[in-house]
Amino acid sequence: FPNPSEGIFTIHTTIGTSDAIELTVKDVLGNILYSASEKNKKDEYSKTIDLSNNSKGIYFLNIQRGNYSCTKKIILN
Repeated sequence: FPNPSEGIFTIHTTIGTSDAIELTVKDVLGNILYSASEKNKKDEYSKTIDLSNNSKGIYFLNIQRGNYSCTKKIILN
């Protein structure tokens, strides 16, 4: 949130496990703009990502934790 955004957005999720969480943001061509891997020790995870230096458009956020993977569309305007 927020989505759409001006470039700064926050990911907030309930983890429920101590598995490492991997975040990747890609553009529509598949170029990686942001990547992070963190070990989480809490039930909830929150991370703020700044993409404000990137062009307006559509990007894809992939969240991976263990066998779980989720991709969300992010819109910068």
